[in-house]
Formats: sequence, structure tokens, C-alpha cells
Amino acid sequence: RRDVHFLMIGGGGPLEKKYRDLIKEIGLKNFSISGRIPQSEVPRLLSALDVGLIYMEDNLANRCRMSLKLMEYLAMEKDVVGHIVGESRDVFEKYCFLSEPSVGSFAEAMVETITTTKKKERARDYIKEHHDWKVVKNSLHHLLKEIHYEDRVC
Repeated sequence: RRDVHFLMIGGGGPLEKKYRDLIKEIGLKNFSISGRIPQSEVPRLLSALDVGLIYMEDNLANRCRMSLKLMEYLAMEKDVVGHIVGESRDVFEKYCFLSEPSVGSFAEAMVETITTTKKKERARDYIKEHHDWKVVKNSLHHLLKEIHYEDRVC
């Protein structure tokens, strides 16, 4: 499809050159990599997206974490397509167009998402209520106070 452009936000890591070489080798004209950017620039680039893509390998590290990228997409009310696992899937699957862990399934989910009019429930309010940095800070502060209190009581 010529009406689709892919933007990889980020770079500067050890795989950036490999990705750029692969894009050139395949001859993709509708794919860009932003390169390393300050965190303050991420919202500007995310606002240009129609769909956020995410692929989480099913491993222990990914099963035990919440994907910040996924939360950023959802907080900006983007449709999200991908394979998500663990806690991220448990909490956010109802907000995402999910794929199986294969290239074919991922591609099918992308095509379905950009060609359908159906939408998923929006997660912005949930994220603001449960995952906003102020909420996380207050929860951590409360937890640390409890731990400190229990240490003094024991």
C-alpha cells in the first residue's frame, strides 16, 4: 500500500544501522527511522501516527513488565496493533488489536486495523487514573512508608 508510511521512533542503539541497511536492501520507500530523540519530542512524533505497532517477545522479562511504549500509544488514543504478553496483555488487551507471534499474523492485524472502521475502547482515562507518573509516585511513596513502618514495628 502506498498510502501507508512506517515510522520507527528511536534509534542510536546497536541495531539502528542494521535496520537502515535492511530498509535500503529491501528498497522500502515508506519507512523512516527518527534516530535518537529527546523524550520531550516523543509526543510530537506519536501525534502524527494513526496506528502504533508493538511486538513483545514472549519471555520472562516482558511477561513481568508493563510496556511504556504501549501506554504512550494508548494514552495518546492511538489504535494499537501487536503481540503483547504478560502484565501488559492482562491489563491492556481489550484496548488493542492483537496478533499472534508470527509475521503473517502481525501483518494481518495491521491490514485489518487500517481497513476497518471498528475501534477498540480507549484507555486514556484508565492510564491517567492508574499509571500517571504522579499516581505511580504516590503509590511508591505510600509503599515505602509502609515498609519503613513495618521495619520499626518488627
